[in-house]
Amino acid sequence: MRVFISIDINNDLKQKLSETQYQLTSLNCDIKWVEKENLHFTLKFIGEINEIELRNIKLVLRKLLIDKLTFTISIENLGTFPEKQSPRIIWAGVNKGKDQLCFLSKIINDELEKIGIKREAREFIPHLTLGRIRSKYNIDKLTTKINEISNSYFGESVVNKIILMQSILTQKGPIYTSIEEYNLCE
Repeated sequence: MRVFISIDINNDLKQKLSETQYQLTSLNCDIKWVEKENLHFTLKFIGEINEIELRNIKLVLRKLLIDKLTFTISIENLGTFPEKQSPRIIWAGVNKGKDQLCFLSKIINDELEKIGIKREAREFIPHLTLGRIRSKYNIDKLTTKINEISNSYFGESVVNKIILMQSILTQKGPIYTSIEEYNLCE
């Protein structure tokens, strides 16, 4: 089973982000867009696990998240990873709530590492992936347009739960299914 830990966003934000994807689609670039219903923040990608590891992850998350408070995030700014000259990922960033997302990612990584789940090598940067660039076709148009609209503001969303998700890879794209949800305190 392939799993990750995520935060969902409200439907209004998904719609606004989808409109931005559509705007960038007009540039005729070779991009695999994330489906609107799959837009989310990944706090921790875990990967392939077995049933015992799944049970242990659930126990850790239940205990760890029981007293964490809800908070609000603002989604704003567009950019690319790893760099503008050779981008592979188009993302939307976080301003308000960024520190809380980083804290959640850190404590989740710390606790999961204690049960043998490896920590990611790269630093956690809160972002929402909008698309994956498959080739450099029309890349100059894309980077120019992203620079023009990089200061976009999409809105806010309340973070009131953390979701342990299963990801099933298919020819048409991933299918995400919630395994367990962890409500945060109000």
